[in-house]
Order: sequence, then C-alpha cells, then structure tokens
Amino acid sequence: MQERLEEILRNVDDSDYGKIHRQRFIESYKFLDRHMQMQTGTLAGDMRILDLASYGTFASLVKEIKPWINIAKSDYFDLRYPFPIADNTYDVVCFMEALEHLKDQDSTNPVGSQLYLDDISEYSQSGIKNCMREIARILKPGGILFLTTPNINSWTAVHRALNFYSPTFYIPHVKEFSVQEIHQLHREVGLKINRLETPDNCHGLQSVANNRGRLGKLIEACILAGYSPDLRGDCIFSIATKI
Repeated sequence: MQERLEEILRNVDDSDYGKIHRQRFIESYKFLDRHMQMQTGTLAGDMRILDLASYGTFASLVKEIKPWINIAKSDYFDLRYPFPIADNTYDVVCFMEALEHLKDQDSTNPVGSQLYLDDISEYSQSGIKNCMREIARILKPGGILFLTTPNINSWTAVHRALNFYSPTFYIPHVKEFSVQEIHQLHREVGLKINRLETPDNCHGLQSVANNRGRLGKLIEACILAGYSPDLRGDCIFSIATKI
C-alpha cells in the first residue's frame, strides 16, 4: 500500500510542496481510512466529503484509490468568516494543515476607540473559533471532522525551546496548537474527539529513526522526570464527531 500511495502522489503532485508533504498525505489517508473502516465499514459512495482549504492533493489521492467516493476540494474563501456553504451539507470534512495559518478577524470597532485598542492588543483566536463553528455547522449530525495540525507539544518542539529557539515548527504559522487546545476547540463547537494521535515524520523527509536518535537522551530525561512520552509526535491527527 505504501508504494502504491507514493506512486499516486508522485503523479498527482510532484511539486516541491507535494514532495515535502508526501509522507504526511500518506499517513493522513491511512489514518482516515482506518477510522472509517472501524466506524462504517468503508468510505461509502453516498457520503459527501469536503477537502477544506487545501490545494486538492488529498482529494485527488482519495479519488484515485476509491473512485466511487464523492470528495471535492472547497472553493477559496476566508475561513475567518461565515462559509458560503449550507447547514448540514457534508458527512466528512478534511481540514488539514490550515488551522495554524488563521489570523484573527479584522476589527469592526472604530479606530481610536478603546474597543479598537482592545482588539489589537491581544490575539483572540476569533478567526480560528469562527472556522471551527462553521465546520461544525456544515457537518451533518453525526458527521466527521478529520483535522491535522502541527503539535506544539512534540519532542521536537521541546528540543527547540531548550536550545533557545522558538518551539514553533514553521515561523510563518500564526499559531501552533497543543493537544489540550485541540480538545478545547472541538468541545466549544459541539464536536467530540473520538481518536487523537500524533504521528511523527509528517512534515518532511527526516526519518523517524534519525529524529528519535537525535532526541533520545532528551526523551529519556523527560520520562525520568515524570513527563508523559505520549502524544509527542510532530503532528496532531484527530477524528471528531458532530454531537
């Protein structure tokens, strides 16, 4: 299966972006497919699936493997504001590597007012919270959100922070999230996380063996100090259901 997925992705997207993220797309497909087989037996042909805020690589991969699947890439629109999509439209929404790029909504308060100063003095996550509310709205009851985003709780992030670098994986990201924050964002909009994992080696070509070898002593020291080794991979993958 691994070789088949790699072959499809080379044909679908052989750009630099596609090459860098190839392993992440493969892990994403395996994760979603495994969950759907456990829950429904398969990705059924009558399901409506949206690949939200992406270049369409994942949708093309799914379509190539399961041509009967009704999966589409979304049009481009500002995720910080109401989506141009009707309520209860989709059975599955795939929202991959986009949450971390969302800025706050623009201020609606007049320049020079105290409210305007309050708006610009803090990062309120207004854009992120609107996006999560809208995803919940367009999902059918019992619908599924598949979300992926970098993990600020990873061993790699800990290693960077201890070496006086930013723990952020990619500096242009607006915000990278902790596992706890991902749970909270889902709860606030009526989504229940059924499974959350943190696969490693999802953001580049570096091997897991090299990553673990480089960070081995740090990991051992943290475990001895009582810190959990769980959920320390580079990327958060979660599956949630609309309650």
